Amino acid sequence: MPRGHYFRRHIRRLVSIWCSHHLRYLSYADQLRKARQLHDQGALCKQEGNLHAAKAAFEESLAALQESLPERMSEEEREGHYRVVATLNELVDVTFILKEWEECLEYCRRAVKGLQHIFGSHCWVMTGLRMLRIAFLCAKLCRRELREKAQSLREEGITALRKAEELLEITHGKDHSVFEKDVQRIRQRLT
Repeated sequence: MPRGHYFRRHIRRLVSIWCSHHLRYLSYADQLRKARQLHDQGALCKQEGNLHAAKAAFEESLAALQESLPERMSEEEREGHYRVVATLNELVDVTFILKEWEECLEYCRRAVKGLQHIFGSHCWVMTGLRMLRIAFLCAKLCRRELREKAQSLREEGITALRKAEELLEITHGKDHSVFEKDVQRIRQRLT
């Protein structure tokens, strides 16, 4: 085989690889743009008080984000992507207002994992408040569930409350209303 033929074939292969990576990047950017637009639409609906539409937009945004993230990322890295965490936090707020407790608890768990992935142990305020919300939701759901599930929810709630107290004591202090009212009320519900 002549040397020029090998060289041309090699160049064609490199160009096709470069083009496929470039097209993948463009689709990634387009998907991120779509996710961002859906997130903005959800925020606008939330502001206007249309919570069901906001929830639908945030869930679509989350799905678009999950789809757009590179496949080489692990599940933990995907959940820890800053846009995913921001969308999860919005979904926590919306589902809490809509009183969709089970969904809110699941989004809250995912948001805490994402926050811990991004910030490690240094995001005390957000993690503390989300842990307090998990404790509240576990206390709320304990009353509705069967004995076995209620016990596991109670244990999760107590663990989350301890972690929340530890973090919120650092960020807010024991004299803050979060400690005086919310923590005490949730502790009474869990015991």
